[in-house]
Amino acid sequence: MFRKSKKKLAIRFLQRSVLFANFFCLSNFVFFIYGNWQDFLDATQLLLLSIVSIAALLGLSLAAVLFLVDFFFIAGGKKMQYVPSLVISVFSCAFLTAVALVSRGLISLAGGM
Repeated sequence: MFRKSKKKLAIRFLQRSVLFANFFCLSNFVFFIYGNWQDFLDATQLLLLSIVSIAALLGLSLAAVLFLVDFFFIAGGKKMQYVPSLVISVFSCAFLTAVALVSRGLISLAGGM
């Protein structure tokens, strides 16, 4: 019977989790921007920013784990099939870091002094 190894299954789960976190953060941030034009309440906007921030930090931790796993597979076993996943994890880390910084900055600006 044809079965996939557990390592590949775990890596595929990490890849899909990172992509889900990216799209979840992007969609919630777009919803936040849309809420600015539609005059959402301030509490709703802060809730959206908090959700974006938490999801970005969670996605960033998943992307960092995926980066380390891919890096060790490439360096240790010379398996070049993990290079696209490594590139995706690097771009995900950069995107999620930017989203987390922007959302935390907006939350602190909304809080005032």
